[in-house]
Amino acid sequence: MKIEKFGSFQHKSTRQENFFSDIISRIFSICKTDTSFHLREDIQTVEKHERILKDKIRKQDDLLERSKSIKTDILKRISNLEDKNVDLKNTLLERLGSELWK
Repeated sequence: MKIEKFGSFQHKSTRQENFFSDIISRIFSICKTDTSFHLREDIQTVEKHERILKDKIRKQDDLLERSKSIKTDILKRISNLEDKNVDLKNTLLERLGSELWK
């Protein structure tokens, strides 16, 4: 019962975060369009930094996805090589005249 309350509380928190970010983005858009707003350059600077950070995050996400695919490929190769190694060992033992314990 406590876990259910925690889960619903966490869900509500996420909605509030989205709500606040929406409000802040609306305020920024209004301030950007107003020519008499005195902090307009600061907003442009913040937006520039935001774009740069989003690009960095996108690049890191791409690298993460690539690394995951490389990892799965390497794990498959290792598994295949281990299977091949076991088969070669069995073949070698059979050629030497030993019997395998099954």
